[in-house]
Amino acid sequence: MASDQIRNPFKSQDCVVSLATLEHMAARGDITGASRVGITAWNESVANGTVEDVWPLGGTYIWPTSAATISVVSDNDSDSFSAGGSGAQKVAIEGLDENWLTITETVNVSGTVANTTSQTFLRVNKAQVVQRGTYTGANLGTITLTHGGTSTAACVIPMAGDFGGNGVSAQSHYCVPKDKIAFLYYLTFNADAAKPADVAGNVRTNDTTQIPAAAGPPWLGIDNHQLLWHQLPQFAQFDIQNSPFLFPGGTDFWFQAEGEGAITEVAINLGLYVFDNPDF
Repeated sequence: MASDQIRNPFKSQDCVVSLATLEHMAARGDITGASRVGITAWNESVANGTVEDVWPLGGTYIWPTSAATISVVSDNDSDSFSAGGSGAQKVAIEGLDENWLTITETVNVSGTVANTTSQTFLRVNKAQVVQRGTYTGANLGTITLTHGGTSTAACVIPMAGDFGGNGVSAQSHYCVPKDKIAFLYYLTFNADAAKPADVAGNVRTNDTTQIPAAAGPPWLGIDNHQLLWHQLPQFAQFDIQNSPFLFPGGTDFWFQAEGEGAITEVAINLGLYVFDNPDF
């Protein structure tokens, strides 16, 4: 198989399709259920010598093991729909239900008082401010989504320093819906200047435990896998179009980082093509 080709998920695994062809087919709308997913995630304070997940809260993300309602709360009362606040008023949540299928729900924000979804979520892939009190505004405080009426965070819409609210979640954790397949076509890392980091990409398929493998093929038709990049510089972009990753439905993936010699900041940008799974 040539380096610019991947297995064709729309026919037989004996067939291949070039990445360029796949992109053109998606752009033309020739593939059923085709969409793009962009993820920007960061951890502003990755500890030296300590592995942390890449998301605004740092530490280790706790993956849910059962579906539950999601509570939405801000730490700023100006993020409020009922009070006509100038910040975030409504947040749209994208995730998966107990059957690993896509669900969405929009929740009113009531400042420091939590509001809860009517649906139950097994995964939260994204949260985004979809209504705000001012045209150019976003969230005026950190908006936290917690799982199952607990204090365990499922997702966070952070503040973005002097630029104010980020308006969208910033976590590297994503789960492919069961009736979809996802192709990772773009990946970059940033670390703080002169403060390199080790970064690991983790994949777990249809499971709730991680068993990292030392190596594996670009086609991730295996249960668990881990990729590791050592001492990344200030900016690194990977030509994964010549070594593409295709994730089946039900796959969790996320990134972790570790400071190499000092506390550092790590940001990740990635792009996915998501398609209907013809075998579902």
